Amino acid sequence: MTGMAALPVRAAPPPDRRAGFTLIEVLVAFVLAALALGVFYEGTVGGLFGARTAGMYEEALSLARSHLAELTAHGAKTPVNAAGEDGKVFHYRIVVTPLASQPLDRTLLEQANNRPARVETLFGISITESWKAGRHRREVHLLGEALGLQAGAQ
Repeated sequence: MTGMAALPVRAAPPPDRRAGFTLIEVLVAFVLAALALGVFYEGTVGGLFGARTAGMYEEALSLARSHLAELTAHGAKTPVNAAGEDGKVFHYRIVVTPLASQPLDRTLLEQANNRPARVETLFGISITESWKAGRHRREVHLLGEALGLQAGAQ
């Protein structure tokens, strides 16, 4: 072998044991990523559920206030015990009971026309709006009072 220079023989470098990821490291990374996504998902779902529940309470309170306004607009005149549905989701119960009564002095005109004396009555109003949320029943209670005038005995 004349004329050719001999190339120095180099030894192959030893394999670097830290050159790549091992299977265990990849599995641990996947488990940590799955746990992080699970926590994120649970937080998102919990927030959405809380927002929906708050919206249902707000709607129930609005319906109860509407019933109260309707009862007090012209003054309560008689005791009431009623129940019914507000749409497909909400159910209401209205209870109006007399709390106290006070006869009013008859005016001269009422006396001349033989009209019966009027009685001023304070009515207690209780309104309950309820709905089913999953396995639980949720409710909103609204309490109020209203004055009403009734014809009394002469």
